[in-house]
This record gives sequence, C-alpha cells and structure tokens, in this order.
Amino acid sequence: MVEWPVPEAYLWFVLKDREPVKEGDQIVAYSIDRISIEEPLSRFGEALRARNSDEAKKVVRELYEARLNRALWQIVYEFDRERAEAALEHLRGRCGVSEGRLWKRRDELYLTWLAFRLADESEAYLRSGAGRGLRTKEEVAGAASMPWLPVELAPLFWLRLVGDAEGGPEFRNTWVTAVNMWFERMAEPYSPKKPAVAKKAVELFNAFVGAGFKYEELFPPPQKPEAQKPPSRRLLSLKPSSRLRGRLWRLLKNVV
Repeated sequence: MVEWPVPEAYLWFVLKDREPVKEGDQIVAYSIDRISIEEPLSRFGEALRARNSDEAKKVVRELYEARLNRALWQIVYEFDRERAEAALEHLRGRCGVSEGRLWKRRDELYLTWLAFRLADESEAYLRSGAGRGLRTKEEVAGAASMPWLPVELAPLFWLRLVGDAEGGPEFRNTWVTAVNMWFERMAEPYSPKKPAVAKKAVELFNAFVGAGFKYEELFPPPQKPEAQKPPSRRLLSLKPSSRLRGRLWRLLKNVV
C-alpha cells in the first residue's frame, strides 16, 4: 500500500481508469500470477468500484493467506519487461556485476524501475497537452515542481527524463523561464548551464501548453562586443615642403 500525494489530474492520467479515488487517498496496487488469482482480482476490482472497502480488504487477506504474493521485482519484470530490462542495464553498467548477481539486489532493482516508471509517466503527462486547459501561471509552473518525487529516486528520475542525474534544477529553471515568457512575455535573463537538459524542458513545455518557443529565442547566445576600430591619426610629416625649404635657404643666405 503506497500513499502517493500527487495532483489529481496527474493521478487520473497515470491510472487511466477513473476508480473512486480522490487526491490524497491511498491507492493499492497488487499484481501477481494472473492465472491463479484471476477471480480474486476481479472481485477486488468490483469492490473498489463499489466503494466496498470491507470486501476489498477481505480479498487482499485471502491472497496473503494463500501465499500467492511474490517479490515486487519479480512482478515488475513479468509485467513491465522493457522498463525492467532498462533498470537491469543501468545497474549492470554502474555496478559492473553479472545479471545473476544483480537479481539478488531486488530492492535496488525495484527502486530503479520505479524511478524510470515515474519519469516515463511524467513525460507522457507533459506531452499529452494537459497544460492547454490550465489558465493560471501557478498551475503551469506547478507541473515541473514535482513535490511528490522521493529524494532518493530523484537522480534516477532525472537521468531517465533528461539524460542527466543532476538535471533537476536546470529543468525547473528553464521551465520557469518559459512560464514567464508564456504569461508575461518577459523573463529574467537566464543562461542554461546544461543546454541538453534545457532543450528537453523547452520541448516538453511546448507540448504541455501548446507553445512554439525555440530554444534560441528563450536563451539567445550572448552577443560579442564589436571590435572597436582605433581612432584614425593623421601623421604630420616632418619633412619640409619645397617652398619652405626655399624660404629657409634665403634666410640663411642673408644671415651669412
């Protein structure tokens, strides 16, 4: 049982099925061998739709008593193979151990998969254009705040979403700049330190609200100062003219 305090619009987008759950409620996700528990799971779903918490708890108790539960990582690997393989590949590259030894690190594998899943769902949500229906600056800015993201999962989340484990602050700063330009037509000068992350943020912002910002427009490169030409100088010729030489010659002749 996991308590996940996320915005209601995002919650419904992830679930894709409007069960009788409201923002702040607890959501129970339970997956296992579909053949052996098809009937109990069906009753569990009916109990949720009917808001019959007693029946739902009864079904869950039956599952545990029958010992039909398995490790979360085993369930994940069966039902979300592509993302599970990505989690394995990430840990294999980071730890440098064989896949057989990695499977013993179930908790770490599960958390890696969970971070990747959150990142994929977040990207899908931003690309869905859900921000077109938001009318206030605060609502659009809040889409990138992600207060629900666990601190320990943040590096893996950002690695999956923008390709940089430390890209969270850059993503949010870029998002805020785009929000200000979208609503105010002006923003404080900002120069991204991670251009690849900032470009991904601009791409997702455009999809979210239907904007058409270009990265170069939001963050124009600093203009190089024009090279100043040195002031022209007229050099005075120290060589006397022929007329002046003539006058000097006559003066000297008279003196002599």
